[in-house]
Amino acid sequence: MMASKGNPKYTVLSGFDSSIEESRRIDDDMSSSSSSTMMMTSQDGGDVKTCVGFCTAPIKAFFYAILCILSCGVLLLLSYWKPQWRLYLTSERCNMERADSVLITNKEDEVFVEHVIVRVDEEEEVPLDSDVDELNVQASLINAERRMTLKTFHHFIHRHQRYVLDKKRDRFFFINGLEAHTCTDLHKLSGGLLTSQTMKKCFLYGKNVIDVQVKPYWKLLYQEVLDPFYVFQFASIIFWCTDEYYYYAGAIFFISCVSITLSLRQMRKHLEDLRNMVATPCETTIIRDGMKRDVLSDKILPGDVLVIPSNGLTMPCDAVLLTGTCRVNESMLTGESVPVNKTELPGRCLSMAGSRIYSSDFHKIHTLFCGTEVLQARFYSKGMVVALVTKTGFSTAKGDLVRAILFPKEVGFKFFRDALYFVGVLSIFGTHFFFYLYLIYFSLLALIGFIYSVVLFVSFHDSNKQIIFRAFDLITTVVPPALPASMTVGIMYAIQRLKKKKIYCISPPKVNVSGKIKLVCFDKTGTLTEEGLDFHGVIPLENNSLQIVVRDVRLLPQGHLVSAMATCHELTVQNGRPSGDPLDVKMFEATQDWIYEEPGIETEHYDQVIEGEIRHKQSPPQTMTSEGGMTSLISSERLFPHFGVLKRFPFISDLQRMSVIVASLHDVNSHPIAYTKGAPEMIAKLCLPSTIPANFRHQLDKLTQQGFRVIAFAEKRLAILRVRALQIEREQVECDLNFLGLLVMQNKLKPETTPVINELHRAALRTVMVTGDNILTAVSVARECNIIQPNQKVIGIETYDNDFGDVKIRYNVIDNFMTDEEREIQRRILSDRYQHGRTGLTPPKESEYVFAITGKSFGVIYSQFPDVLDRISVRGAVFARMLPEQKAQIVQSMQKLGYNVCMCGDGANDCGALKTANAGISLSEAEASVASPFTSKVANITCVPILIKEGRAALATSFSVFKYMALYSLVEFATVLILYSIDSNLGDWQYLYIDLILVLIVALVMERTGACEHLVRRRPSGSLVSFPVLFSVVGQIILQILTQVLAYYYVRSQPWFTPVHINPDSDNVMCYENTVLFCVSCFQYIALAIAFSTGAPYRKPMYTNTIYLVSVIVLTLLTIYMTVYPFEFLMEKVLQLKLPDDIWFRVALVEISGVAFVLSIVFDHAIVPSSWLRRFWVRVRRKRKPKNRYKVIEKGMLEDSSWPPIECEARYT
Repeated sequence: MMASKGNPKYTVLSGFDSSIEESRRIDDDMSSSSSSTMMMTSQDGGDVKTCVGFCTAPIKAFFYAILCILSCGVLLLLSYWKPQWRLYLTSERCNMERADSVLITNKEDEVFVEHVIVRVDEEEEVPLDSDVDELNVQASLINAERRMTLKTFHHFIHRHQRYVLDKKRDRFFFINGLEAHTCTDLHKLSGGLLTSQTMKKCFLYGKNVIDVQVKPYWKLLYQEVLDPFYVFQFASIIFWCTDEYYYYAGAIFFISCVSITLSLRQMRKHLEDLRNMVATPCETTIIRDGMKRDVLSDKILPGDVLVIPSNGLTMPCDAVLLTGTCRVNESMLTGESVPVNKTELPGRCLSMAGSRIYSSDFHKIHTLFCGTEVLQARFYSKGMVVALVTKTGFSTAKGDLVRAILFPKEVGFKFFRDALYFVGVLSIFGTHFFFYLYLIYFSLLALIGFIYSVVLFVSFHDSNKQIIFRAFDLITTVVPPALPASMTVGIMYAIQRLKKKKIYCISPPKVNVSGKIKLVCFDKTGTLTEEGLDFHGVIPLENNSLQIVVRDVRLLPQGHLVSAMATCHELTVQNGRPSGDPLDVKMFEATQDWIYEEPGIETEHYDQVIEGEIRHKQSPPQTMTSEGGMTSLISSERLFPHFGVLKRFPFISDLQRMSVIVASLHDVNSHPIAYTKGAPEMIAKLCLPSTIPANFRHQLDKLTQQGFRVIAFAEKRLAILRVRALQIEREQVECDLNFLGLLVMQNKLKPETTPVINELHRAALRTVMVTGDNILTAVSVARECNIIQPNQKVIGIETYDNDFGDVKIRYNVIDNFMTDEEREIQRRILSDRYQHGRTGLTPPKESEYVFAITGKSFGVIYSQFPDVLDRISVRGAVFARMLPEQKAQIVQSMQKLGYNVCMCGDGANDCGALKTANAGISLSEAEASVASPFTSKVANITCVPILIKEGRAALATSFSVFKYMALYSLVEFATVLILYSIDSNLGDWQYLYIDLILVLIVALVMERTGACEHLVRRRPSGSLVSFPVLFSVVGQIILQILTQVLAYYYVRSQPWFTPVHINPDSDNVMCYENTVLFCVSCFQYIALAIAFSTGAPYRKPMYTNTIYLVSVIVLTLLTIYMTVYPFEFLMEKVLQLKLPDDIWFRVALVEISGVAFVLSIVFDHAIVPSSWLRRFWVRVRRKRKPKNRYKVIEKGMLEDSSWPPIECEARYT
C-alpha cells in the first residue's frame, strides 16, 4: 500500500470480504496520518485504484451554468471530453457517505467520473452478513467491524464492476463474490440461501446477466459526432457555408457522413456480435429454503446452490463443485477442445485442504466457469450434483472476457500518439515532449498565418466579416479533412490481405503494432510441434534399474505398470470410444488389450459407486450384485485383472500430476490401490527413496535431451476400506509411493517450424520458447528448430536455499545431446574457464550462450531478483514448466525492457499471454480466440512472418499516407497564404478538385500496395518525430514553397501580366497568380504521392499496384492538359482559370513543375534514406547509450566479465 498526501477518505479496497489482518493494517495507516490518500491495487479483479468522493456545490454549479452559456457551449463540450473538469467546477470534496459522484483512477492511471447510486430499503435494517451469522461462521468470513447495512445502500458501477460503500470505514469495496473463504466454510453453505436473504443480496450483487447493451444509432451518433476531430470538422463546414463555400462544404459533409455511417455500422455490428456471444437467461434449478426450485438464471445470486443435471448444462455463473464430478468443455476459456474433469471441492471434513482459502485460480479443477459446457454430471448413491454459486454477471470468468473486449487496453504505440498530436486533437491531453514540438510548430504556423492574413486584409480595406472569415479559413486548411478515412483504409487493405491468407483480425490498431515486433514467443506443443503425441514406448523397472524401451506393451508382464497405464487417466466414454486428453488416449490405446467402460446405460451410469471399469479383453463382463451398500462384481475368471475406478484426483498443472484410486472387482475384500502419474521430477519426490532406480537421472536426461515427452508412474496400496477411499484426501494418497517406470511419448516438430524460425532469425528477430513441458525436452526441441543456434551454449538457471535459508541462484551449463562439432565448439568456449572472474570461467561471448529456466525458478526470480530477471529476459531462450500466468509475466517483463512482443500459441493456457502481448496470434478457432487480436486458421507458425510482413507494410503505408496528407495540407496552406497577399483565394471547385479528385483518390489507391515477400533485418520507424521523417517533411515543405514562390514571381515578370483588380467583396479567384499556383500545386500533390510511395524493403514496388499506377498517369496527364490547353467551359466556368495566350509560358510552367516533380522524388527516394545522412545524424546527436533498456542490459552483460557465474559443466538437475 502506498500513501500520499490528501484526504484520508479517498480509498477503494479490493475484495468485500478481505482478511481481518488487512483491515487492521488499513486502520493503522489511517490513524498514523489523517491527511493521507491511500492507494491500493485490486487483487480480486477490481480495476479501481483510488477513489475520491465529491458532492454537488450549488453555488459552484450555478456559476458553471453561467459560464457554459457565456462560452456558447464550449465549456460544456470541454467538460464532455474531460469529465473531471466539470466535477472540479461544480462539486467539492466530501466523505463517501455524502458523495453523489466519485473521481476514480484505474490501474492504467486513467481517470473517470462515476455517479453514486443510493437505494433506500424500507424494510428493517439488516446486516448484509446476517446469512453468515445464521450459519455461525461469520467470524471466519467477514470481519464484524465491517458489516454493512442496507437501510441506505450506496454503490457505483465502473466498467460493469460494482463497488459498495462500507459506512463504518467510509470506503467503497469491490464486490467479488464468495472468494476469500476457506473451502470448509464454503461446504457449510451447501444448504443454499433463504428467501429472506435474496433481496439484500440482489442489492449487493445485482442481476446475474452479462448485459452487453447495443446502443441505438442515435446514441452512437451522438458519441461519434462529439469526437474532437468531427467537432472541428463540422465547425469548419458551418464556417465554410457561412463563407459561401457551398460545394466544398457539401462534399466534405458528405465524406464525413459516409465515414461516420461506416464507423457506426462497424460499432453496432461489433456490439451485436458480442451480445449474441453472451447466453440469454435460461431455466435452472437451485436450492432455496432447503427445497429445489426452478428459476431463470438471471435470478441466481452468490450463495445459491445450483443443481447440475445429469445431462449437463451451459454454466450461467461461476460455481464451485460441492458434490459429484463433472465433465466440462472449457474451450470458451482455454481454447482447448478436450473436455476436462471437475471434482468436488476438498474440505467437507476438517483437513489441511479444507483450511485453504478458496481461489478460482488455484481451485480451478473444482470450479465450473460461466459459459463453459457441462457435458456429464455424476454422483454416487443417486445423490445430486450441486455447486455453490461464487460469482455472477460480469464478475465471472466469461464476464471478464467480455469486459476485456468492451474495454480493451490502450495500444501504447508511438505512431498513434504522434499522429494525434500532429493534428492537434490531443493538445490538451498530451505529455510527450515531441508532441509539443509538433503542436508548437503547427500552432505557430497557423498563428503566424492568421496574424499575417489579418494584417493583409486590413490593408486591403476588406470588411470585418471578410477578414474574420478568411483568417479562420486559413486555419481550417491545416487539418486535412480526409485524414481519418485515409489512415483507416490502409489498415483495412492489410486486414483483407491477411484474411486471404486465413489470418483474421479483430483489433485493427494491432496491425500497425505488429510491424514493430522485435521478439516472438512460441508455445511448444501444438504450435512448434504436432498437437498429438505418438507413443514411443515404456521403460519398466527391474532390480532397481530402468530397462530398455519396450515398444509393445503386450510384451510386458501383467503388473502394476500396465495396470497404471490402463487406469491412471481422466478418460470418459463418448459414442462408444474413450475420449479425453490426447496423451491419455494415446497411452490407453497403447495397452491394446484393455477396455474402458462406464457402468450402466447412458441414463443410469451417474448413480453407480464406481466411475468406470477397466478390464482386459479376455476378462468377461461381470454380473453386478450389492453387498453392504457397496457395488461388487463377481467373476469366475481371475487370470486377467479387472478394476473399478473409485476416485480420481485430476491433473493440476501446479501439482504436475494426477492420481486414481482403483479396486479389484475380482476380490471385494482387497484393499484399494492408488496409481499416480506425472512429471518424472515430481513423481520422484513423492516416492520412497528406496524405490527410485539408480539410473533414473541418467535415463531421464537421455530421453528428454532427445526431445521425448516422459511421464513417470508410481503406485501405493491403501490400507483402508473401499468406502473410506471416497473420502480420502489427496495429500494422504500422493506420498510414500513406489516407483514403477516411465512412459515415453514423442512430439514431432511441424515441418513448417524450422524454416519459419530461420526466416525470423535472418530478419534479426529474437525467438523464445515458452512451454509447460520438461526443460530438457524443451531445450532439445529448441535446438532442433534452431531457436537455440548450434554455436550457442545453454545455461540453466536454478534457485535454491543455502544452509542459512537464503535464496541463491545457480548457473549450470546444460549438457545437451549435441553433435561432435557442437561439442568441440563448447569445449573451446570452456577451455580457459579459470582465466577470468571470481568463478574462474571465461564468460561466453555475445550470441554464444542463452538461458533456460523452469517456472519454479522463474517465480522466485520474478519476485525477488529484478536485476537478474532483466538479464534473463534479454538472453532467455527456453522457459519451461511455465504456468499460464507466468507466460503472461514473461511477456510483460520483456515489454518493460522495450521489446515489442508477439505471442503465438494454440490457445490452451496461452490466453493470458496472447492478450498481454503487443500482437497475439491464436492457432485455435475456439471462442477464447476472441480475446486474441489475430487468429490463424492455418495451424502452424507460418502466420507469424506473414503478420510481421503485413504489419511492416501497413506501418510504412501509414507513414506514407500521413506524411502525404500533412504535406498536402501545408502545400495548400502555402498556396492560400500567397494568394492572400494579393487579396485572392482558391475557388470552391478548385478546392474540390484538389481535395477530392487529386488527393483523396491518390491517397486511397496508394495504400493498396502489398507487403514485400521477404523480411529484412531493419524494422520500420515507429515514430513520426524521428530524424528521417522530420527531415523528409521539412525538406519537402521548403522545396514545395520555393517552387510556388518561383512560379509566382515568374508569372508576375511576364510582359503580358496584369495585376488582379481587387474587389473587397469577392475572393478574386480569376487572376494569373491564382491559375499559376493552382496548376503548379496540382503537380506538387502528384509528385508528393510518388515521393512518399516507397516500395522496398517493406512493400512491393509501386508498379505492382496497377490501380495506383494508372491513377497517377491519368491525373498527371489531366493536370498537364489543364495547364497547357483546357477547354473553355472547364477553364472559365468551373475552375475559374485565367491562362495567358502565350503557349510557351504554359509549357514553361509544366517544365518548372516537372523539375520540382523530379527533385521531390529524388529527395525522398535517394537523399532521405541514404547511409551518409544516417551517419551524419548519428554523429550530430552523439548517442551515448541505446534508447531501449534491453540494449543497455545487453551491453552491460558484455562488459561484465564475471557474469554469468557458471559453477560447472554438468547435467541439469
